Amino acid sequence: MVGVELSEERRRGIGVALNEADWVGITVEPAGHRVTVAFDVLTSPAREARTELVLDGVGRVAASLRHGRWDDPAAPVQPFGLGELPGVVRGFGGCPIYGWEFIDPPERDWLEWRDRLSLDVAFRPAPGRHVLELFQEGDTEPPRHLDLRVWFDALRVTRGGAELPVQEFIDGGRRWWNALWAGDPRTGGTGIAPVR
Repeated sequence: MVGVELSEERRRGIGVALNEADWVGITVEPAGHRVTVAFDVLTSPAREARTELVLDGVGRVAASLRHGRWDDPAAPVQPFGLGELPGVVRGFGGCPIYGWEFIDPPERDWLEWRDRLSLDVAFRPAPGRHVLELFQEGDTEPPRHLDLRVWFDALRVTRGGAELPVQEFIDGGRRWWNALWAGDPRTGGTGIAPVR
């Protein structure tokens, strides 16, 4: 299992590179202890945006699909199986993720939904050294919300089927956000505007 060391600086950088990315898919390989999560990321210079985070040494996958707003403690929880997870993610239509903290985030969000699980599968006794936490909010009526947490040991980044150095991935995301904040017109068309 080969992956990059996830220092605090690198975790923050991955958060920048993933912020506002569209979460478009997920593949789970229980026998291989691997989860691959696909995103369309914001990167500069503009290039193929489809990027995958490949998580190896996965020990546990937990998810909560709730029919209601994210903050509704009475929202009904819909159970589903591990094989249904890719369809559940696709069912949100590739909504953006945001919040800047995706790798080893603070526990506060997990504490809100850990007792309301739709899915909780352990692949091995030890869960993993790191955590990836994502969510999707459906723009539907009634609203629905998906939280996902994956415990893993190693992370790689791929684009177009080839491995991409993690630092290159981070640098592309940082350049895009710096360009947005500088008013670069090449960041237009995303619906994201810099806060002034």
